[in-house]
Amino acid sequence: MRHEEEIASQYVDLQFRPLEKLYATAGLRKDKHTIAGTYNTGRATLAYKIDGNSKIRSSFGTGLRFPSLNEYYFGSTVIDIESLVPEESTSFDFGIDKKIPEHNLSFSATIFRVDYENYIGGWASNTDNGNSYVQKNTDATNYSRGLELSSNWSPKEDLSINFGYTFTKSYDGSTCSNPDDSCNDEMNVRIPKNAISTSIVKNFNNNFTGTAQYKYVGERRDYGGSDNGFAQVILKDYSLLNIYADYELQNEYNLSFSLKNLFNEKYNEALNYSTPGRSLNLKLQRKF
Repeated sequence: MRHEEEIASQYVDLQFRPLEKLYATAGLRKDKHTIAGTYNTGRATLAYKIDGNSKIRSSFGTGLRFPSLNEYYFGSTVIDIESLVPEESTSFDFGIDKKIPEHNLSFSATIFRVDYENYIGGWASNTDNGNSYVQKNTDATNYSRGLELSSNWSPKEDLSINFGYTFTKSYDGSTCSNPDDSCNDEMNVRIPKNAISTSIVKNFNNNFTGTAQYKYVGERRDYGGSDNGFAQVILKDYSLLNIYADYELQNEYNLSFSLKNLFNEKYNEALNYSTPGRSLNLKLQRKF
């Protein structure tokens, strides 16, 4: 079976500076889908420079996701495909950026909020002309709230330390409000509550740079599969340590080295999909 759909889009973006220290953007987008119809979204941002080293910023926007071809045709049959409307979102964030030149330190903090509407789901209770698991829009509550922190510190000219942390609190009403399913965790699927990333970059001389990178991802909820009766599962947390090195030879050759997943961590980003173990790569490039 062959099906095609088209989306025609137009957008306009305006960047302006209403005050000496205030910067702003405003954008509008129009999408016309051959089945779903025409929808408009927009985004506005503001940034205010308190001084040369401090800035506060914020943004507000809307977004949407049109139903996929699978949701229209290849999942459980949708008798009236025009009854499906796009999933919509409203997002807001507010943050601050700060530099401390005397300590070669910079950091930023951002709080964010995203709300979703018209989730498209195929619950068993969604029936139409004898078909179950029919794709339909639901009024299930679905949102994400969180905090992002990042920093960069250069204690020496040849040394840089980066750190990032994200805390996310979310609720997946598409599952937790589903009368046909049990909810063992309210978080959105495959989204960790806590995530950390950090790296140390050292320039040993003008030709040799080494990087150590660490990543931690907390527990995440995931859908089950046929091997466990489609019962939801909790994927375990994991940590990764990666090592990278670059060496420039006589301004003509570049030798790159990477050792990923140094401790051979066993983990899954999605249930039953394994990820690479320890891997070593060595690459030599010549410049012409």
